[in-house]
Amino acid sequence: MISSAPTPQQPEIRPLAWADAPLLCPPWVGFPTCAGLPAGLKWSGDGAVPTIGARVHIYLNGFRPATVKAYFHSEGYLGVICAPDVLPDWYQQQAPGSRLDTSSAGSWSRAG
Repeated sequence: MISSAPTPQQPEIRPLAWADAPLLCPPWVGFPTCAGLPAGLKWSGDGAVPTIGARVHIYLNGFRPATVKAYFHSEGYLGVICAPDVLPDWYQQQAPGSRLDTSSAGSWSRAG
């Protein structure tokens, strides 16, 4: 009998779980607020860090207009996770069947 492997689950992340030990806060994980992220993170963008729900323009690889969904950190920098309005043609050709999953923090999923 062949059984399918259990579906991996995203760990439950609580934004303030690392408030007393921010160095334990995992990188590349999306958070709905900057609270609980390590202090002193650098923002390399022009102007202020955009708020959740803000409209931004992604100039990299033709993604263009997007909505900020979450914050993350890596290597001492603060970043934002965005959901682009439309996936660029090159991305749709490279990953056919991919679509935007607007129910989560700017993630993509693959149909089928």
